[in-house]
Amino acid sequence: MDFISREAIIREMTESLPSMIDQYELEDIAVFEEEGEDDRYYFGFTIRKNGDVYMIHQPF
Repeated sequence: MDFISREAIIREMTESLPSMIDQYELEDIAVFEEEGEDDRYYFGFTIRKNGDVYMIHQPF
């Protein structure tokens, strides 16, 4: 199994933001990191569309 660095994941997620804003007609989007329970850690997007806010978590 190959591993990718935290920095590379964040960079790839951040680089995808402009195309996601255009494709899905989003008001705003940001990348976040969050520590979960035990040894769990999450990356994700906070998305705003039509005045609603959504958080998408991806385990890391």
